[in-house]
Amino acid sequence: MKSAAIAFSVVAGPLLLLGLREGGRLSDDLSLPAGALDRAIQASDSTTLVLLGTGTPRPTPDKMGPATAVVVGKRVFLFDAGVGVERRLAGAQLPTNGVTAAFITHLHSDHVLGLPDLIFSSWIFGRSKPFGLYGPPGLRDMVNHFYAALREDIRIRTTGLEHETPGGYRVTVHEIQPGVVYDSGGVRVRAFASIMVRGVMRLVIASTRRIEASSYRATPDRVRS
Repeated sequence: MKSAAIAFSVVAGPLLLLGLREGGRLSDDLSLPAGALDRAIQASDSTTLVLLGTGTPRPTPDKMGPATAVVVGKRVFLFDAGVGVERRLAGAQLPTNGVTAAFITHLHSDHVLGLPDLIFSSWIFGRSKPFGLYGPPGLRDMVNHFYAALREDIRIRTTGLEHETPGGYRVTVHEIQPGVVYDSGGVRVRAFASIMVRGVMRLVIASTRRIEASSYRATPDRVRS
C-alpha cells in the first residue's frame, strides 16, 4: 500500500532525547526526574526531542497517538498530533496554550485525531493568536471542517461565561510542497516527499544536529533541495 506523504528535516541546536526506554525502544514514558526538562531547555540554543506518543492505529491502552515535540530553547515544534497530544504535552511539562508551529506528515486519522484538541484546548487555556500549521494538501479543508463541527462550542465559549478571545482558536494553515517550509530564529524545517509503506517507521537523529522525522520510509530520490 503506497500513498503520498511528507517527511521533515529539522536543523537546530545541541540535542537531548527524551522518551526512550532503556535499550532504545520507543516509549510514551514521560516520568522525568523533577526539573529535567526545565534544565534541558535553559540554554537558548538547546534542542530537546520528546516522544509524546508512539502509538499506531491499534488502540493500545499504554500508548498515545503519534506526536513528537522538538523543543528549541523555549519554543515547541510539534510533529503530528495523534490522540492525547495535549495531555502528553502537559505530562512533559510543555505548554498547553499553543505550540510555536505544528507539522503534519500525512492526513491519516491516527496522526490528526488530536489536532482539534491541540487547536481548541490551547485556545481555552489562553491562546489568542494563530500558530502555523504545516502539512500536505487537504489540511486546510480538514481544519475548516473542525471549525464548522465545533461552531456551537465556539459560540458558547465566546459569548457565554468564559469570554474566550473571539477568533483566538484559529491557526494559519500552510499546505506545503518539498523544500524549506519554516526558517526562523535558527530553526529550519525542510519538507521532502515520502512514500508510505505499511509497517515501516523511521526517526533519524544525525550527528550534525539535524533531526529527520518521518512516519514511514522516505525515499532518497524524492528529496528536494
